[in-house]
Amino acid sequence: MSGLQPYNLSISSSSPAFRYAPFRDGYYGDSGEVKGGWRSSFKGAGGANSQWPTPSLNNWLDGVAYEETEFDGASVSLSFEGTALYFCIISAGEGDTYTMSINNTNTDFLRYAQPMASACGSDADAIMIAVAELPYGTHSVQLVAHPEPSADEFEDPDFYFYGGVVTLGMNGTYIQDVTIDDSDRSWTYFGNWTSETTNPYASDNTLHRSCYYGPENFVRYTFSNASVVRLLGQTSVDTGPYTVTLVGQTSNISASYNASNFWTTPQAVLFFAANLNPLEQYTISLINYDSQHPNTGTPLISNAGNNTCASIDALVLTQSHPSPPAPPPSSNISSSSTGAIIGGVVGALGILIMAFALWRYNKMRDARRTAQRRLAELDPALEDALEASRAEPTPFFLSTTFVAYAGPTC
Repeated sequence: MSGLQPYNLSISSSSPAFRYAPFRDGYYGDSGEVKGGWRSSFKGAGGANSQWPTPSLNNWLDGVAYEETEFDGASVSLSFEGTALYFCIISAGEGDTYTMSINNTNTDFLRYAQPMASACGSDADAIMIAVAELPYGTHSVQLVAHPEPSADEFEDPDFYFYGGVVTLGMNGTYIQDVTIDDSDRSWTYFGNWTSETTNPYASDNTLHRSCYYGPENFVRYTFSNASVVRLLGQTSVDTGPYTVTLVGQTSNISASYNASNFWTTPQAVLFFAANLNPLEQYTISLINYDSQHPNTGTPLISNAGNNTCASIDALVLTQSHPSPPAPPPSSNISSSSTGAIIGGVVGALGILIMAFALWRYNKMRDARRTAQRRLAELDPALEDALEASRAEPTPFFLSTTFVAYAGPTC
């Protein structure tokens, strides 16, 4: 990761950035079926014998999110640009096995006692499996679960996936995150979008949704001065396929996802990207459409467009100081001591003036941002869910307790 600094991003299992197969949840599978694939749940939702509520936007994910399955061969994958990925799981069955692959090639992995990572929700039964020290670049990591079959239909599932932590690349040293709320005037909305201004779990209590499925319904924002970007939105039983594009002067990214979830989940990571050039300008767009799924059916609940929806809550830009330049080569040509002293004094004064100007500029800029973008006051009932859903830029350290080295199966 020459020239880049490691940046660790926690991602909850409810993020559409994770791709689950078979997908059996939300709009596409109602309350899901663990024997046929993955379904979303959370600590406090109840076990296999619990009655799922009627589909509704009011079914909030009120706790630490996870996906559960009993399907032999159920998989979850994540694509990223970086050097490491840590998945948080619970494998409860004595006969359970699982494999990991990188770019379609089976790989060894490490298994650690569950660290204090937000993605695991501090669950004492969880473990972290790691694929680390990868060469910096674009990778696709897949976990395939082979849970032990259950003879009792009311027995809780054996395999749980909580999400994970991914090590990305950041240009320079972390400064701060700047949150651009969906109500910021610099956003441009095209097509049919509605604004919610009293959503207690959204950033600044506001959220934009479009329930009209088609390429003409999209939203756009242009930014610069960022090394990492992540887009936040709300997943629910009536959200579905969507596409995100990130276009810069030297890059062009396009990716499609599925935001369907039985439980309404606020501030989920809809998209993330790293290794951005802070000096470059980028335009990010979210389209309520996926060309691979041109037609969608009627959702489980009625909405304005009677179709699948997409949402925008906020854009989070991670700013950084540029990496210090390499020292200039030493010169064998010497100058007079008087010139060196004068040059040193002038240089020191210049540095002090520049430092004061930079301090004053940052102070005024932070004051403006504080006035423009206040943080939302979150309802305590959803603090756990939001803590697991939002991506935190804090350093990530594995537990010092090493459990085992595992090959393709464990």
